[in-house]
Amino acid sequence: MNASIQGALNQLNKSYLAFKHRGESMTKIQVKTVLEYGLKRGYESTNQLSDEEVDNILKDLLIKEAKKVSKAQSQGTLTISGLNSDKKYKVPKF
Repeated sequence: MNASIQGALNQLNKSYLAFKHRGESMTKIQVKTVLEYGLKRGYESTNQLSDEEVDNILKDLLIKEAKKVSKAQSQGTLTISGLNSDKKYKVPKF
């Protein structure tokens, strides 16, 4: 995909639906994380991101989320950070 990183971020609520990585659709938070990474690197277009970079970004995001869940299980609550708000949920211990 060849899209403006800043433009895609500006229209994230719609643009994220067009993003795929290795044939799989991406979530809004995945797309946002990848696009923000691209901006930090000084990229202007999504085609400047390599598949390996996106693999690593998504892996890091997954690890971060897994750590949140693990912490939540030990504390009994999980805060889900959305784009507009945070919500707290009780998490059962397994």
